[in-house]
Amino acid sequence: MEGGNVTPSSGWFVTGEPIEIEAIASNDYYFSNWVGTGNGSYTGDNNPTTIILDGPITQTAHFLPYTQIQVTTKPTGLDIVVDTIIYTSPQSFNWIPGSLHEIGVLSPQSDVAGIRYLFEIWNDGYDQTHQIITPEEPTTYQCDFFTQYYLTMDADTGGIVTPSSNWYYEADEVSIGAWPTSGFYFTDWIGNGSGSYTGTNTSAVITMDEPITQTARFSPNSGITFTSLPESLNILVDGNSYKTP
Repeated sequence: MEGGNVTPSSGWFVTGEPIEIEAIASNDYYFSNWVGTGNGSYTGDNNPTTIILDGPITQTAHFLPYTQIQVTTKPTGLDIVVDTIIYTSPQSFNWIPGSLHEIGVLSPQSDVAGIRYLFEIWNDGYDQTHQIITPEEPTTYQCDFFTQYYLTMDADTGGIVTPSSNWYYEADEVSIGAWPTSGFYFTDWIGNGSGSYTGTNTSAVITMDEPITQTARFSPNSGITFTSLPESLNILVDGNSYKTP
């Protein structure tokens, strides 16, 4: 039959002699069953098996094609778990139609600093880890992931920033703010990463197009002393009256 070979070859054998027969499947096929005719022949799915010639025998091995299954991710190159073994996607498998297998993914997972991926959905609509019954037709199972980027928020001495450093989904818009502490004033933001902000506004909105670092810079206030000669005379500063110094 198409899909494999059998041993031994056809030939003459001594009556009553036990003979081990074996079916060997080719690539992309699996052994299904034997069909035997004649006294001492065998019909069934044992392989290899033994027959005893009590007369002329014909043994036919049946082979069937595997179903080609591909398990992949979007984006590609992420880890998948198939029958408890971890692979890097995409991976192809030859499975027997009707056989039961388990597919899943790790979540979150990351291979680059500041970028991670979270499970979103399988194209068959089932859970992050689930069992499938192998169909008869070639099938692709794809798991889609959300992409997240890390926002690092830093502040020089003299102030605080909001929000705290954290993970955000791709394209998220994040409001950032800088707040000087007593004796300091805000000077500017320095941003690194696509979608970041560099400038002198104390608050801004950034877009998470990749990992971003935002650093707020602060400087100490200058101390200015006004005096008079003689001292203790009245002066006006910004419209307010003070006695010197």
